[in-house]
Amino acid sequence: MGIIVLHPQILRNNTGPATAVALSHFPSSSDGINDDNAGTLQKHIKASSYFVARREEVLNTTHYFCRATNRKFNFSTNPSFFTASDGSFTNASYFRDPKTYITTVGLYNENNELLAVAKLSKPLLKSFSREAIVKVRLDF
Repeated sequence: MGIIVLHPQILRNNTGPATAVALSHFPSSSDGINDDNAGTLQKHIKASSYFVARREEVLNTTHYFCRATNRKFNFSTNPSFFTASDGSFTNASYFRDPKTYITTVGLYNENNELLAVAKLSKPLLKSFSREAIVKVRLDF
């Protein structure tokens, strides 16, 4: 949907650029006769050689900062992290110095329902020696 702003003096007098249309009655003073002002206006806008349209949209933006402290999110539930037989680490370095990569951040409400998912542009290294803070911009 859009809005077209018309100059009332041009509509009344049929003066101005070629795109202006003289309507038989100013829209607010119709006497009840079917003047087809809307149809005439639409026909002339379609036939116009010059027409400029702009679009406006309200966009709400909220920023969230998600913090992953050094002790959290250092392990994965990915099957390649553990063996299927006894659940031990597949790589010995995972025991003392696990390294994971953050690729996605989920935003949840107070009922623990997933509301939005943010993908990082590149994986972010996470370990016991690194803390991560991810800024998520939510546009709606």
